[in-house]
Amino acid sequence: MTPRLEKAGAGANASTRFELDANRLLELDRKHKLPAFAPIDEHAEKGSLIIVRGRGVWVWDASGKQYLDGSSSIWNVNLGFGNREIAEAVRDQLENLSFHLTLLNISTPPAIELAAKLAAIAPPGLTRVFFTSGGSESNESVIRLSRLYFKLRGYLNKTGAIARLRGYHGSSTGAASLTGTTTHLVTSHAMAASKNTTAMPTASRVRCMPAMLRCSAASGKK
Repeated sequence: MTPRLEKAGAGANASTRFELDANRLLELDRKHKLPAFAPIDEHAEKGSLIIVRGRGVWVWDASGKQYLDGSSSIWNVNLGFGNREIAEAVRDQLENLSFHLTLLNISTPPAIELAAKLAAIAPPGLTRVFFTSGGSESNESVIRLSRLYFKLRGYLNKTGAIARLRGYHGSSTGAASLTGTTTHLVTSHAMAASKNTTAMPTASRVRCMPAMLRCSAASGKK
């Protein structure tokens, strides 16, 4: 199957057509890509849902089927797909300076401006920003910084943590240790420090992801 899809342009009906081989992509996906948070046997048998383009709140798969992306790709695209202002800003930055590290006391103008803007809208007392590349890395950094803070203040054994039951905080080792689901703790081989994690009741029994864990609100079970 080689569907001809449309990539939206300036207007709602404007498009630039391109072709892709959906069957070829599906076979390559099954052979070479490991799925995240999906059964390995299911992926090996059926492959992935291959999303090829998006516009606003809508996305299309490799066969041309349209979907409403209600989760904004798990909260990463909350300004919509194909946002021209974002695309132009990214293009301008890539042309000017595509990348540079911000370690070793090095910084860049966008990083400085964003840090200042975030500090300006943050609650009083929060004046500094530590940038990371994702949620798991953010929580790993929180673990390290909080432990370092208490260590420097002389609290060498203050290493415990409080986490919500069914709360999700990432798939890396430290973050998984703070995740309040048995599945993640078992499959991620979370660090021994998870034994010092205190479980707290969930704040909401309705907000859940049934595809990732069994939710009482979704299943009707108490």
